Amino acid sequence: MTRVLGIDTWAGNQVTNFSAIHNVEFAILRGGQGNWQDADFVSDWAAYRANKPDWKMTFYHVFDPWYSTAQHMERIRLYCPPSLDIPIVLDVELDRGYSNSTLRAKVKELRDALKWEYRNMIFYTGAWWWDAHMSPYPSWQVEDRFWLARYPLPTYPRVSCSWEQLVNYYPSGWVNSLRGGGDPIIWQWSGDKFYLPGFSGLVDLNFFREDAWDEMFGDTPPVEPPTTSPKYRVIAPLGLRVRSCPSTGCPKLYTMPFGTVRQVYEIRNGWGRIGIGEWCNMEWMAKI
Repeated sequence: MTRVLGIDTWAGNQVTNFSAIHNVEFAILRGGQGNWQDADFVSDWAAYRANKPDWKMTFYHVFDPWYSTAQHMERIRLYCPPSLDIPIVLDVELDRGYSNSTLRAKVKELRDALKWEYRNMIFYTGAWWWDAHMSPYPSWQVEDRFWLARYPLPTYPRVSCSWEQLVNYYPSGWVNSLRGGGDPIIWQWSGDKFYLPGFSGLVDLNFFREDAWDEMFGDTPPVEPPTTSPKYRVIAPLGLRVRSCPSTGCPKLYTMPFGTVRQVYEIRNGWGRIGIGEWCNMEWMAKI
């Protein structure tokens, strides 16, 4: 089965020469961990979008059990870019000494919150961690998609080659599957890392399973959405609360005054999304 080549990067280890990179179709940047974000994430994201507009992009956020789901979600909402091509990735490989039952509960709670707010997500992990800390395996695991890496790092020789030659280097069958199931759609080759032109340091290479890639993006250009989403006006006399998710139980972000006009990008169960992680009750909005 063929695979689609991509890269993942983190703070201080970014591309320095975009023109030197070939055969790459996606990139996944580290956004943050727990309740903090990488200091250079916003500028790095902008640089990738400007230099490689054809790359499919997303970010990964590191699950840290020291923090609550609310703290994780608050941070993600603050730095999540306005558009993602690939679902958000949740990096799960920290236990901090917590019990398996606590880790399972915390991971599921954050998973559910991400799926509720952003509709979809992918887990990044490795069998070395997941099989040890998430057993007995949760029933929902088989429903989810995974980006799998092998740890500890294999001791293959470091590879120095051109980007065009990479398809001849990746090993097969090097990543262990999760015993509890799940759909592996991305694999990471860390090995002894790679030195490649265009990077300031070491880089992990990733391979997106082609059938999953085609399912997500298709072989033909998608139908273009309308250039502008419908606009609505706030008709609540005392203003309309904007919340972090489509429910009255979600935290209030701010209040839109009477008469405010906003675009509504989607409507779900009577709630309208007016931005990333911004929802309002459509009962108090009138279409213009």
